[in-house]
Formats: sequence, C-alpha cells, structure tokens
Amino acid sequence: MSTEETKEYIERARALPLTYWRIFKTWLPLGMTQFLMAAEDPLYVAVIMRLSFPKLELGALYSYMWPILLLISSAAFTLNTVGNVFGTNLANLRKIKLLAFLLGLFCTLLMSLVAFTPVGPFFLSQVMAIPDSELAMAMGALKIGTIYPLAIAINLVFQGVLIRGGYAIQILVSRVIRFAVGLILLIVGLETQMAGGAVLGCLAVVVSLLAQVVYVWWKSRVCSRQLQEGPLEETVVTARNLIKFTIPLAITPICGSIIGLVMAAALGRLPGVVISLAVWPVITNFNNIGLGMGESFDQVTVKHYSTHRDSDMLRRFGIILGLLLTGLTVLFIVSGFFHFALRTLENLDVATADISTNAMWFLTAMPFLYTMASYYSGLLAKSMHTIPILVAQAFSLAIVSVMLLATVNLEPFLGVYVVAASSVVAGIVSVLWMNHCWRKVLHGLPAED
Repeated sequence: MSTEETKEYIERARALPLTYWRIFKTWLPLGMTQFLMAAEDPLYVAVIMRLSFPKLELGALYSYMWPILLLISSAAFTLNTVGNVFGTNLANLRKIKLLAFLLGLFCTLLMSLVAFTPVGPFFLSQVMAIPDSELAMAMGALKIGTIYPLAIAINLVFQGVLIRGGYAIQILVSRVIRFAVGLILLIVGLETQMAGGAVLGCLAVVVSLLAQVVYVWWKSRVCSRQLQEGPLEETVVTARNLIKFTIPLAITPICGSIIGLVMAAALGRLPGVVISLAVWPVITNFNNIGLGMGESFDQVTVKHYSTHRDSDMLRRFGIILGLLLTGLTVLFIVSGFFHFALRTLENLDVATADISTNAMWFLTAMPFLYTMASYYSGLLAKSMHTIPILVAQAFSLAIVSVMLLATVNLEPFLGVYVVAASSVVAGIVSVLWMNHCWRKVLHGLPAED
C-alpha cells in the first residue's frame, strides 16, 4: 500500500460511524484472549493436583507466590492502556516503549531483591504467615518469576499499540501461542515429574509469556510502519504529561495486588485456613474467566470513544455483555458443570467441591461489575482523567480490609466466604464511584475533586 493510499485508508476509518458491530469486532478477540488466559489456570491447578503434595504446592503458588509477583509486576499492568491511548504517532511510540522498558526493568530488579535475599522469606513468613511447609516451594517459584515484570511490561505496551492500530486479532493469536507453550510445558512436567507444582506452574507462566512477547513485538512493527506513513494523531505527548497520565494507572493495579495479599493473609487467619487456602485459588481461576472477558472492555472503550453518542453505545454494549457473562456464570453453577469440573478436572473431594460451589455463588455478580468498571475506566482514561481510577481501587482496598478485619474471629463462617463477599461489596462501590466521576467530567467539573 502506497503512502497516499495509507493516508486515504486512515481518513476513511476515522470517518466511519461507531456501530455495535465495530465494538463487537474489537471486543471479541480481546474477550477470547482473556478467556484463554483464565482457562490456563484451571489447567495449571489440574496438573498441580496430580503432583506430590498438591494442596501445599497449590497454596504456595496461588496464595503466596502469585500475589507477591502480581504486586511487584502490577505497576506495568495498565501499559496496554498507555499504548492504546498514545500509540498514535512515531514520537509517542518511542516514548511509551522507553517508559515500558524502564518500568519493567525496575520491577524486575525489585523482584530479584525479594527472590534472592532474605527479604522474601521474611515477608512470606512474618507478613503473609505462610506455613513452614510451603516456604521453600514459594521461594523457588519466586526466583523463576524474576523476569516476569520486564516481559509483561513490554508485552502489554505492544498490545495497546496493536489495539489502537486495529489489530486486536493479533493479541488473540499471541495468546493462543502462549497457551500452547504453557500447556506443552505442563504436560512435559507432569510426565517427567521434573519439578514441584509451584515451580512448574511458574516456569510455564514465564516461558509462555516470553513466547508471546516475541510475537507481539514482531506484529507491532506493522503499526510502526503505518504510523510512519500516516499518524493517527499529530499531537505528541510531553514526557511530563505521559508520566502524569501513567502514574495513577501504575499505582491502581498495585492496590489491586495489595487486595490479593490482604485476602491471602486473611485466609491464613480466618476459620478453615487449610481448606480456604486450597479452595480460593480454584474458585478465582474459574471466576476469572467471566471477569477477564468483561475487564477487557476498557480497551474497547479507549479505542472507540470519541463522542457522547459513542459512550452511549459503548455503555449499552457493556451492560448487555456484563449481564450475559454473569448469566453464564450462574448457568455454569446451576447446571452442575462447575461441581463436575471441580471433581474431575481439579480432583477435589466432595466436601471441598461443595464449599467451592457455595463460595462461587457469592461471586456471580462480579463479571457484570467488572465490565461496567472497565467501561468507566476506559472513558476516564481516554479523557485523561486517571486519578479517579486509582481512587476507585483505593476504595476497594479499604472496603476489603475493613470487612476482613471485622470478621477475623467471626465463627463459624469459613474465610473463603468472607473474602468472596468483600470482593462483591468492593466491586459495587468501585462502579458507583467511577460513574460519579464520569458524570462530573461530562458536566465539565474536575473529576479528581
């Protein structure tokens, strides 16, 4: 395609009115990407449950190691939004690539400090109250995960650029590659018993992520060539404004990861500690399928929002999508498929499967809440108001912490039930807050006040 043809194509694309079909075409590959992402975890759990010391390895990986890895890496988790918002010309592209590299490198160095010094064992034992039997398992997985923050930062910023350029389908392809690589490693590990469950799970995550990074980097070169021939926008963001935009977004998932740490710590202190630590990762793995498919809607909103009409269409689409995902979650439980999957795929006993099913009922509204929170988050990010997104997550952290502290000695409720209920309350408050802030933006008022 010649330069003139490229410019003409871009102008025609800008002139196209937003339709539900265009929204769906952008969301579908992103939603399916999140589906694959969430579908990985039950497979990881299934493999771990068939290795030695399954409940201990499962708790070490998902209740202790994974929250720490997410906490340290989480500053990079919203770089797809940065790439989506600012991947509009070559000058911006160079700036966001450098930002992603520096942020990812910092997080990887911090991860190394935790994994290879006494900081990690101290934090796990004293703060998270990890049982001695799981400490070595968690530390082994942490050491493998040191490269994860840098890899995820590069991965996500390129994903945002691809979404902005209209290549969301390539993100789905990259996730299929990642899924396949991780699955192969899990099968080999299961057959050879080459490592414990926590180490094997983390190894599969890291190696498959590196394969995805290579693919999205390769595909993003197409966007770079197109931006060279015809930028989507001429405005070049200043370093100051880019940092001002990014900092609240970077802190937001840190709050989310702290919530995960608080939940893990609470599960270790609430009634039914052993069963709760084993059940909670299983529940969240299945629930994350609906959550992730709804959570991806923020990138759709960022890409397509330009006018008030666009926001109305996106809101209606988000409501339908959220209700559909919640309805499918309810159907999954009512039909008995969830209980069947717990007994067969996850290899849980009847009593543990029953507790998991009961706890899952608490979380049925979460896909809808996540979808609507993502809708408002996308609107606020596109309009350059990222502080309200951070405040919403801070509210969630406060609510979860207060509810868990208030129920530490509340018998006979299992900790997993309390944690699930606090998640729902926090989700409701988060949506209401961002809705309030968006209304202020529409009326020309400062959303941060």
